[in-house]
Amino acid sequence: MPPTEQDPTPPTRRRLDARGVLLTAVGLLVIGLTFFVVLPSIADYGEVWRQIQAMSTAEQLLVALTAVINLATFGLIWIAALPGLGYWRSQELTLTSNTVTASLPVGGPAGMAASYQMLRTWGFSANAVARTVVLTGVFKQLVSLGFPVLALALLALEGKRNPTIEAAALIGLGILGAMVLALVAVLHSERQARRVGRTWDRVGTRALRLVRRGPVQGSAERFVHFRRGSLGLIRKRWYWLILSEAVGVLTMFLVLLVTLRAVGVTAEQVDVTEAFAAWAFARLLASIPLTPGGVGFVEIGLTGLLVSFGADDAGAVAATLIYRALTLALPLVAGLVTSFTWRRHHPEPAPG
Repeated sequence: MPPTEQDPTPPTRRRLDARGVLLTAVGLLVIGLTFFVVLPSIADYGEVWRQIQAMSTAEQLLVALTAVINLATFGLIWIAALPGLGYWRSQELTLTSNTVTASLPVGGPAGMAASYQMLRTWGFSANAVARTVVLTGVFKQLVSLGFPVLALALLALEGKRNPTIEAAALIGLGILGAMVLALVAVLHSERQARRVGRTWDRVGTRALRLVRRGPVQGSAERFVHFRRGSLGLIRKRWYWLILSEAVGVLTMFLVLLVTLRAVGVTAEQVDVTEAFAAWAFARLLASIPLTPGGVGFVEIGLTGLLVSFGADDAGAVAATLIYRALTLALPLVAGLVTSFTWRRHHPEPAPG
């Protein structure tokens, strides 16, 4: 039946609402099972809490310091991608947009929209903002996908193997290779940029057809436009884009490593390379869109890998929970503060 005045909600809107409710329900189920079934089956929360309480004051301060360092590096890639932004605005932008992204299932587009709006209110042109949002997203993905590959290489150098890390690294390597080839093609010529854009339209349309959405159109000209606006910047600053994102993300690993040692997981149980491999795999799990920030998936994956490498059960759970509190919950709180202060003072967007 077509929508009438008595039934103003279009069928498509009702399907989307139902899909959103289903995704939320599945996400809540995953979170509930993780914290009330899976993690307690690995280690009793009482024992986990005793292990946390056993941390000395110096260890607690060191863990807190690494968390602050991590928080302070969040906006570095935006400074590299958008000269003139400044450090404090880069931090406000990153914390706010990350909070939007992590607060919602499939929150990536909402986080990008928040970044776009904030940069526009600060007077950056629409073209510069669109280019920067895409550019930072691409380089963030390149760095994230590269870490599992690096972890696999480091494990191999030590003569160690882990099937889970190997599978994740191979998947990451495939996606990373495809992204690099696409980026090189886009930057090589406008003809190649259009070809990549048309391929993106076809792949995106087929993917969205599975969830009854789409089609994807017009990417060819958008890729050409991106190339024209980004070519000079990438040629001059590509290494700064990679380095700034790598530094920002590796401070998250520092939080995990320091936390492991603080809760009593020794280097004999889990060495630096093994901890890095577990962390790199967990970074991939964080991109699963069913729950905000991959909550549930990250905790299970990270804990399981730490235990498989040799950590005691309580120590692995304790380190995982502290790590997630400091790298997910703490930035969320900081992002809520920056979101409030920005909305209180933001001006109207500048004209194009």
